[in-house]
Amino acid sequence: MPAKVKAWLVAGLCALLLTLGCAFRAVAQQVGAAPANQAAAAKTAAASPPQARQQITAGTLRGRVTDPSGASIPGITLTLSGTSNVPAFSQTAQTGRDGTYEMKGLPPGAYALKVGAKGFQPFSSGAITISAGQIQTLDLRLTIAADQQKVEVVADAGSQLSVSPENNAGAIILSGKDLEQFSDDPDQLTTDLTALAGPAMGSDGTQMYIDGFTAGQLPPKSSIREVRINQNPFSAEFDRLGYGRIEILTKPGTEQSHGEFLVIGNDSAFNTRSPFLGASEIPGYYTVQFNGDLSGPLSKKASYFLDAQRRTIDDFEVINAELQPGVPFTQAVANPRNRTNVGGRVDYQASTNNTLTVRFQYFRDTATNDGVGPYSLASRGYNLLNTEETFQIGNTHTFGSKVVNETRFQYIHVADNQTPQNGAPAIVVPYEFSSGGNGSGKVLDTQDHYEFQNYTSVAFGNHFLKFGARLRDFSEDNSSTAGYNGTFTFSSLASYYANSPVQFALTTGNPFASSNLFDGGLFVQDDWRWRPNVTISGGLRFETQTDIPDHADFAPRLGLAWGMGQGKAQAPQMVLRAGWGIFYSRFTDDLILQAVRQNGVTQQEYIVTNPTFYPNIPPVSVLQASQSGVPTMYELAPNLRTPYTMQTSVSLERQLSRAIRMTVSYVNARGVHQLLTNNVNAPFPGTYVIGDPLSGVRPNGVLENIYQYQSEGVYKQNRLMASFSVRAGPALSLYGYYSLSYAHADSFGAGSFPTDPYNLAVDYGRASFDVRHRVYVGGNMMMPWGLRLNPLVMANSGYPFNVTTPFDINGDSILNDRPALVSTATCAGLQTVGVNILCTPLGTFNELPAPGQTSIPVDAYEGPAWVVFNLKVSRTFGLGARKEMAGDPATGAAPGSNDGAPSSSPPSARHGRGFFGGGPSAWAAPVDQRYTLTLSVNARNLFNTVNVASPAGNLGSRKFDTSNSLTWGPFGNGEAVRMIQLQAQFSF
Repeated sequence: MPAKVKAWLVAGLCALLLTLGCAFRAVAQQVGAAPANQAAAAKTAAASPPQARQQITAGTLRGRVTDPSGASIPGITLTLSGTSNVPAFSQTAQTGRDGTYEMKGLPPGAYALKVGAKGFQPFSSGAITISAGQIQTLDLRLTIAADQQKVEVVADAGSQLSVSPENNAGAIILSGKDLEQFSDDPDQLTTDLTALAGPAMGSDGTQMYIDGFTAGQLPPKSSIREVRINQNPFSAEFDRLGYGRIEILTKPGTEQSHGEFLVIGNDSAFNTRSPFLGASEIPGYYTVQFNGDLSGPLSKKASYFLDAQRRTIDDFEVINAELQPGVPFTQAVANPRNRTNVGGRVDYQASTNNTLTVRFQYFRDTATNDGVGPYSLASRGYNLLNTEETFQIGNTHTFGSKVVNETRFQYIHVADNQTPQNGAPAIVVPYEFSSGGNGSGKVLDTQDHYEFQNYTSVAFGNHFLKFGARLRDFSEDNSSTAGYNGTFTFSSLASYYANSPVQFALTTGNPFASSNLFDGGLFVQDDWRWRPNVTISGGLRFETQTDIPDHADFAPRLGLAWGMGQGKAQAPQMVLRAGWGIFYSRFTDDLILQAVRQNGVTQQEYIVTNPTFYPNIPPVSVLQASQSGVPTMYELAPNLRTPYTMQTSVSLERQLSRAIRMTVSYVNARGVHQLLTNNVNAPFPGTYVIGDPLSGVRPNGVLENIYQYQSEGVYKQNRLMASFSVRAGPALSLYGYYSLSYAHADSFGAGSFPTDPYNLAVDYGRASFDVRHRVYVGGNMMMPWGLRLNPLVMANSGYPFNVTTPFDINGDSILNDRPALVSTATCAGLQTVGVNILCTPLGTFNELPAPGQTSIPVDAYEGPAWVVFNLKVSRTFGLGARKEMAGDPATGAAPGSNDGAPSSSPPSARHGRGFFGGGPSAWAAPVDQRYTLTLSVNARNLFNTVNVASPAGNLGSRKFDTSNSLTWGPFGNGEAVRMIQLQAQFSF
């Protein structure tokens, strides 16, 4: 590790500890001198003019105003009026180009905010309480004016319930301080947001959108303005299931110059080591990430936002294999990576009704020794060079007072270069070790993504109508030598040392292939305010795509929101929501590319059962002449359909108090036409003799494998979910959920093969994505002395895993057959107790079931549960003068006047205590100065809980039912059980 980096890390830690120590010392002094200080402060306050006294206790209200699409609304006037103890106080403000507003110098008390904008419904808030020194954020989303009915507008940041479809209480909207709880590390940010989004229905998982587009690379967190999760899950605007959807909106430029610079560091000295490596085997490693952004005006009508990120990741991969029976082999292999992410955005206000936005992003990633560990030895490594360039342009135009049109275009160019470090034949002993060269080969790949959107929103009568189209085109040129080096697969370590592989596979032919896929979607959505407390939503989506036989997919959507316990001028206390819809999953380009390339002409793959030529590889002509190599090709089923899910949801939202609300939801999903790959030319049942590759009667009478993409699978899923949110002002914000899920399926994605090619029903059982229990709790807590805590607790029950035999029992060339359970007797390890009979910790199995003997159910066993507690602690220090010093009209303060207080006032009336603003005794004291410095410590898995990956499920492995690595994702990483990051951020 470079000495410069290590010095920075040590200096950062020392600075943080010193700062916290000084803060505690100052608190102790403050508490000890409290009576004297209070008396002095009271005397000073009595002698100071009213201006100074008001400045000491003034509050601030700020936020952003947007239209229903989320676009900023510039140039509108907001009026804030006192209602109780400040009845004579009134202040107005106007939104800037980015839709933001700010009102300062507010005496403590209750206020009402009113907004009147042409073309939008008037907004009138309830009571807004401003406390002394508080900076409160209130974001507003206005509704386009309707003809006859007055529609209530609810602030995004408020906690009131609403019957608007986009204001479902189960949704989570994060902006401002809420985003600070997440790591600035992009990998950790992605995993945390995915976990927060909760379990998506089905096997598709979560999907991200960036500024309305299908997501490419995640932008740096510093450039993210808002994150919306699970909002309006039955909207016809989106193709994918609403649960598990993440929408990310980037920041626009600002009217004044702002910027920040941050650095994040992690060193192996701060982390706890992996239990799968000895202490002497762990090398030193570190991560350093630099971020910077700058925003400001370009002219009176234009602004910019620029950001840049550079990450140096000097990491390693853990190998925990077994090369000889009973002799474990562990090794740490260096896996350095460098990533660069640069982007920017320009906003141009052509007129009051027209806004143009242009955004670009460049991403570059290099890696050495990818593909290594935990079973893959160092020889399997390959190097990567990936680049991605994104260009987006969007225009939002308001026509009159009731119509908004959004037009967007995105282009993404991706270039990938993968180079294996070894071209030798691959050797695979499942769940023991893999050596030789990497089977993925040399890959050169370029992709071009085009996406066009045009959406129009219209308000008329009691209806809010939205309709539009999305068109996408994806083209790919790919050169791949995957499988050209050949792969020998062994059933066990014993068969490896006996030089008896169970299978050999070799690919040959032209490595180049290209494909092009186009898909389009049209939709219309109507939100009808039938009554003030009832909204009925109906929508229809039409989708189509090229390259498959299915070209017309209709997806109706229906939703209902009924508010109960609502007074004439009050929000409802409960909202009952119900929805139903059909959601399609597109057939992706990688599947089409595989069928185009490996069609038996462009490329040829040969699979040999029980080859006798190990370790030599015979010429392809020999494989063809001897018929020992079974030719293998891919194709699309002639009746292939687009997979879709029918989803039904019922939820009850309850306002428990002004700050707390809770939602209980039941979701049912039924997926049909789910994808799988099937060998449609496998030997008929009962005709194949195990170990004889020439045996078996095949449908077309030819010794060949035809792997066909089919849409014959189904799945059923039921989920009960309870979520809550607590928003008690800026001092406390919490949210979380508990999920109980049951899912069953007979297919597990396009790359999965059935156990029996002629009977999918034998695979119907617990779905591979079925996690029974999930818990998530996170949020913000402001503590004394200006400390901010961001706790995050996540827990999952285990994923199901399959138990398989190491043999091809039915002659389909796929090693996924399951054994039969012959006894419930268990033993401590893997023991042979009879011919093909193994006693294991999970029971006694026959690994070669006789014809007619029932195999064990699919995914019959469950892996280990995972739990993690993350904690981020941060403290922000104000530097220099307060922002109000630049002649704030609300306070009358002039530059150099110490925030409105005379120069004779004590320091506590000017900048808090000493150089840093905000006295250390303040509870949740805001920092509102021109410059700020934030120091943070982020502990991932604070309690050092060892979360291990799912265990080996292959009966040929001596590691059967044993985990050999740490898990990845939100519950950990492969190198360290607990990881601590230090961060420093300077803003102005």
